[in-house]
Amino acid sequence: MLRSNNTKWIFILMLCLLFSACTKEPANIDPIKPFEWWTIEYSQPNGKPVFQSLPKLPWLSNPVIISEKRIDHGTIISIDGLTDYLVEERINRIIEAKSLELIAYDETNLPPYQGIASKLKDASLLSRNFQVNVTFNANFVLSLFFEYVMEFSLPDYTTKQLFVYDGLTFDLNTGDEISLSDLLLNHVDAKNWYNDFMLKNYIKGDVIVLDPWSYPLELKEPFRGVRHNQKFFLSNSALQLIYDFKTTEVVMDEQPMILTIFYSEIENEFALNQRFLTQHSVFELPITQGFFSFSRQRQEIFWDQILYRNYTIQTTFQNYKQIDDIPYSGFHQLVSHMIDTLDLLPKTPNDIFLGYNEYVVGPFQIMSATYYFEDEQSIAYTDSITETYTSDKVALTMNQLILGVEKYDQELEAFLIQYLKGSYQPTIDYNHFSYHIHSFSVGFEGFDAFIWVDGLQEPVNISLPYAMFELGDLPMFQPILQLIS
Repeated sequence: MLRSNNTKWIFILMLCLLFSACTKEPANIDPIKPFEWWTIEYSQPNGKPVFQSLPKLPWLSNPVIISEKRIDHGTIISIDGLTDYLVEERINRIIEAKSLELIAYDETNLPPYQGIASKLKDASLLSRNFQVNVTFNANFVLSLFFEYVMEFSLPDYTTKQLFVYDGLTFDLNTGDEISLSDLLLNHVDAKNWYNDFMLKNYIKGDVIVLDPWSYPLELKEPFRGVRHNQKFFLSNSALQLIYDFKTTEVVMDEQPMILTIFYSEIENEFALNQRFLTQHSVFELPITQGFFSFSRQRQEIFWDQILYRNYTIQTTFQNYKQIDDIPYSGFHQLVSHMIDTLDLLPKTPNDIFLGYNEYVVGPFQIMSATYYFEDEQSIAYTDSITETYTSDKVALTMNQLILGVEKYDQELEAFLIQYLKGSYQPTIDYNHFSYHIHSFSVGFEGFDAFIWVDGLQEPVNISLPYAMFELGDLPMFQPILQLIS
């Protein structure tokens, strides 16, 4: 009997436990959230700390050797010429791995553009083409742009292309990959700065405006910033952000889009031109060449018809509305010459055109202007001028341009004779030249010679590459040479 009672109570206890377990409140389980990429912080800058920008510095070209190697469907590159072979080998391994990563896409392994599988249903792969381009190679930094194109034949006998872009940028001192943080000063919060910059300049409502000539990118959701691992590469004058299937917040077609941010737009926070410069030997060959970045200015273009000295003139002016507003002496000399010529004509031409524009290269402001009109016999009258001015709007002189220029006379004469095909030997008079700066060369105007172009006499204007001179003889390169000497 006792055993029966014990069994009874044990059975009742088990029922109670079972009942309490079945009626227990379920645990709260957080739902799985989508990957919130915008919460990931940027990495800290590498290289040497930089706290003050030097925005007008020229660039020094890296004396590395770029070799190409043919592979299936394209070419890959490798570099040579670093004193540290291990760094060189590491960079080449990363370049090859990135190349093979892109080439792995084919008809059975499509890049993950939304809906691409249905668009290419029953399509056959016609061709594949892969290439790597060196887009920036200066100041101990190397940047590469990878482009892979696949072309498919569709059942309706049309073709469709798929594009895959990528970029790699290296510190040639270490072989480390460079991030967006490395472009900015150390005390700048890179994540917030890029995001604020984008919102101010490129985000317009629910689109990203690439430039005035391209279709904007439509946003699927509110702009949350530039990713910490955003694809990018560098060019000689700009940071290039790649938007593709990895930027899922953007509505994408089958071709990636590139947003160009000129270094001049971020010059107050810009550190890349200093960050990886070192005074120890990185290259097997000496540095002998350099260049300037082309600067983007947010400019206004004015088309108008104005009355000037009793003449009605069709104008296109950049940043200025009136002739008298333009501050450069060379422009006003050209206008005076135009007016003097018009005063000599028996009848005022129906159309008088005067154009003016300006741009910035390095620390210099370049001004160019042209006039054109025809007389009653349809004889054309035209002249133009291009001059370079320093930041205080003073025309650039030879002493600011080349030291000891006389030792380059023979090269300059040979260049001119070849340009003129030996028909005329001009006199070289540096006091009567005007000069204009290009990214990779310096231009000379004012030779006592002319050439015929389409039946018109044109003045001789030549450009000589900086590589023709020793960098030490070019005062504009002294600031950066001092940083590595």
